[in-house]
Amino acid sequence: MVKLPWIPGLSLKLKRNFQKAGLKTVFKSSNNLNTILTASNKSRLPENSLPGVYQVECTCGTKYIGETKLKVSSRITQHRKNAIIGNRGYSGITDHAIDCLQEVQWEGVRTIHTESRYFHRKVREALEIQKGNLVRTGSNEEYGQYLDHRFWLPIIASKVTSSGNNHLRM
Repeated sequence: MVKLPWIPGLSLKLKRNFQKAGLKTVFKSSNNLNTILTASNKSRLPENSLPGVYQVECTCGTKYIGETKLKVSSRITQHRKNAIIGNRGYSGITDHAIDCLQEVQWEGVRTIHTESRYFHRKVREALEIQKGNLVRTGSNEEYGQYLDHRFWLPIIASKVTSSGNNHLRM
């Protein structure tokens, strides 16, 4: 099989010659404006620029899971400002940042799951908190909404141990 670009006037003559030689000829079109603009020139959104569930870590090893309908980066800015002004009770991570002698890694925040729907975001947050058992080992103050942790904690623990990894698949 021979692949050739389509060239008006020349392509059909080449096709006949290749057919005589026993080769199948296929023509492909050249790039048009649409393929040029959409192929590799897609712009990517900056990191943490969508709503969803996110994770903040401290250099002491403590983790915090949160959710937001805002851009994750905007929510992190709110946490950070409240920690700087010493606003206790704003969130678990701000209280941790105020009390901890080490540094919260505000720049290293990771979006775990992008989700704009409220209920789905809340459930995912609760599952992530329970998966990491972050009420006991992290700076989350509650297990999340809509899921009873007494039911889910044993299931998540057995799933994580049996699969050998620490990822939730949804």
